[in-house]
Amino acid sequence: NIYLEFNQYYRNFNSTAKVQVTANGGPWVTVFTNDDILQNVETSAADKKYIDLSQVAGNMGEVQIRFLFTGTQYFWILDDINIYDEDPSPKSFPPRYSDSLEVYGYPYEVDSSGWVYIPNQVVVQFKASATPLQRQHLRDSLGASLKESCVCERLELWEFGAAGDTGLSGSGNSIGINEGVKGAKTSAQVDGIDLNRYNFNQMKDSITTPLGWLSDAPNGIGSAPPEALRIGVLDTGIDYKHPDLQAYIYLYDDADNCLEDDFVGWNFVDSTNNVYDDHSHGTHVSGIIVNNLKENSPNCEFRIIPYKTHDSHGAANLFDVTCATYQALADSVSVINDSWGFYGDSSIILSNAIDTVRKFDILIVAASGNDSLDLSNHPQYPACYAASNILTVGSYETPDIQHSVFSNYDPASVDILAKGREVESTVPSYYSSDGIAEKTGTSMSAPAVTAAAAIAYCAGVPHYDWVKGNVLNCAQKISFLSNKVLDGNILSYDFSCLTPTSNPSFGNAASFDIYPNPFFDRLSVMPHQKMENVQIQILDLAGQVIYQKHIYQWQPTTTEIQIPQIPTGIYLLKIQTNDYIWSYKMIKI
Repeated sequence: NIYLEFNQYYRNFNSTAKVQVTANGGPWVTVFTNDDILQNVETSAADKKYIDLSQVAGNMGEVQIRFLFTGTQYFWILDDINIYDEDPSPKSFPPRYSDSLEVYGYPYEVDSSGWVYIPNQVVVQFKASATPLQRQHLRDSLGASLKESCVCERLELWEFGAAGDTGLSGSGNSIGINEGVKGAKTSAQVDGIDLNRYNFNQMKDSITTPLGWLSDAPNGIGSAPPEALRIGVLDTGIDYKHPDLQAYIYLYDDADNCLEDDFVGWNFVDSTNNVYDDHSHGTHVSGIIVNNLKENSPNCEFRIIPYKTHDSHGAANLFDVTCATYQALADSVSVINDSWGFYGDSSIILSNAIDTVRKFDILIVAASGNDSLDLSNHPQYPACYAASNILTVGSYETPDIQHSVFSNYDPASVDILAKGREVESTVPSYYSSDGIAEKTGTSMSAPAVTAAAAIAYCAGVPHYDWVKGNVLNCAQKISFLSNKVLDGNILSYDFSCLTPTSNPSFGNAASFDIYPNPFFDRLSVMPHQKMENVQIQILDLAGQVIYQKHIYQWQPTTTEIQIPQIPTGIYLLKIQTNDYIWSYKMIKI
């Protein structure tokens, strides 16, 4: 084996920069070029390259390497050129993730916790009070450029020309920004900052082609009834042409959510409204949810909202999955399916998003992962967040009810097991001609539990913690699995247990008159029936309370809310009693 390592700093005008190798006096072979660097574009000042020369130079008596720089030039600066007989490229833990990124040509670095991230990118979450001028000033002062934003510009993806210019590194996230601390009073305008870490579902080889814009809603998808339960699926998208899924995809264009023509969810990979599944994983996950609900709760009105967060290889990043989590909140979903994950340090950015959706009664069902690891030693996220609205799912196998050998485990982290081996579900026609195939993994276990949670919601269970409790209380308890999963829980596929029969608190919800929406500086809210011990809150999309009022006895009379000093954007009106929580999306103009 023979490997070449070097650092480069290259700026292209109209030049060619390449590395060539000759062995035993033979012809020169080009092993690397900078052809992907366009005119007037430069790399970072510390762009490290690793090249495997084993095929052209391994076991050869004499090897020569040359660096050629020709044409109309700017510059090509080289440093730290080294030769190794073992692969020097950094490895993640588990190593298959960095290996896959290398094979598929993704740029990556490995942080101090052993996880992979996109070089020179950070995700920054601003407070609602941060003005555009303040955000721009902070970027300028650190030499960062704005690559993307979401949540109506509250969450930003920054890019730096070089890691060394800012203090950005894999050993820590400090780049000179003062972050706010939850529960503390602070003047900081930033609520969180983190490396833009990769996350994955099921990696596979593929040809990546960006998905274009949809000029109209896909054919065959009907409008959803307004009362339909909404289920968010953060994955590789969905085959919206699949005959078994079309009737269960949510069709709606919300003109007030900062996304244009989002007919059927949103594609965060390509920043388009086309969520077509170019991998197959998301379609399979969605099919498991749909099939379980159709079979076990035929009267449940539900719809899938697909958020394409993972590309055709099954890779995603922190920015996209966090944006999609906030978008699911804005789209009023009740449960989110996360059949993906990442190892290493937890992320304050994603943790903030999960905590925010918790405040609006959204349950997140997360897969435990497929690396046969003890999560107490190697936590995977979002599965291992200590959040009450996370329901973590591992895999078991039939007929003898054994814990799947691939499934990550830990009774303190994994709440329940569901079938995960050779699960049959829907796939795009390019994957299987009949649109049906089997897949294996905890990714297939999680959506069965998502369906169970949806059945409980449809039956009138109003709160995420009650729904989670119902799912776990209805689980079968297998004592010999208690060292792998909480209480030895496996999903009971007799879903009738999830439907409450006697709890009077699951009655019909109240309704309200709320106007105007959009509003300028005041809102009027009136209940249609008498209510007691009511708390009214208005929260921004980061979950921060900006208005609060308590009413002990609320007659069917109008309560006026005055909030003139908040910025334009999306807010959530939350009304809570001892038994119920209602939330409504409001637009401030």
